[in-house]
Amino acid sequence: MNAEDFIPYLRKTDADPAIQQLLASLGVTKAPKVKRGDVEARVGLNERGIELVFHPVEEAKSSLLQLGTILVYGNTQGGEFTPYAGPLPGGLSFKDSRKEARKKLGEPAASNEALFRDTWDFPTHGLTLDYTEGGKSIVFIDISLPYEPEDE
Repeated sequence: MNAEDFIPYLRKTDADPAIQQLLASLGVTKAPKVKRGDVEARVGLNERGIELVFHPVEEAKSSLLQLGTILVYGNTQGGEFTPYAGPLPGGLSFKDSRKEARKKLGEPAASNEALFRDTWDFPTHGLTLDYTEGGKSIVFIDISLPYEPEDE
């Protein structure tokens, strides 16, 4: 599966048949659930190198969870996740340096030099890359809901 294939699922809730079908196709047998004291539900597919993060829908008395983030892991996660083996967004490779990633994606909308992180905002999604120290390669990719001015 191409990591970009997850983008259309952003904003969909766990009650949506498309999300239910996605989870089933990934071998997830338990519905995502926010544990007491947590603010999100994480579905870790460690052997596939991805993690789906669901957030409660901000409607009163709703138990729905919305897919808000897809984390795609490279090979520097201390063995917790197998590196994602599918194609990455924008033709990226985990071997890409910060300079190479910016060549492929253009100038980021935001950057944090201290954390070795770049963020792009696209109409359908946000994309954040975390790099190894010095920006020599990509550690993981965060595909999330796009930035919206009311998020401030």
